Amino acid sequence: MGLVLEDNHDIEACLGYWDYNKVRRHIVQKLSWNLKAQTYLLRLIGLFTKMPHMPELGEPILSYSLTTMAYRNTESLTELIRNIVNIALENKINLIHVMVDPKNPIATILSQFRHTKVKLYFFTKSLRQERLPNLGEGNLYFDATEM
Repeated sequence: MGLVLEDNHDIEACLGYWDYNKVRRHIVQKLSWNLKAQTYLLRLIGLFTKMPHMPELGEPILSYSLTTMAYRNTESLTELIRNIVNIALENKINLIHVMVDPKNPIATILSQFRHTKVKLYFFTKSLRQERLPNLGEGNLYFDATEM
């Protein structure tokens, strides 16, 4: 899916998103004390307003993945992300994830929203018996659709 924000027939921002659950399924195995506290807080706030459901142990994490973001100004992209957050909330999506370099200007825009930063570890195996180069020596960029 994709969203485009236009102003006087000029494209101001665009982004793509897709249902990550069709590719991979994540099941909650353990919650840190921080996530447990957030879960209780969200449930309490949920008594007064619509809030996302935090999955419990054994439940799947339903997620969207954002990709292909472009914008002329930060306000336009912020508005599109706000729309995606509302769409996710309506569809009972627990998590929206974006793989972005922390130095990328988009990371600054995303930081306006409730977020958590996580490290990802990728393990690769050569299809041949040759040793792979050390991928940890620099930034590695890939499209999540390749996973």
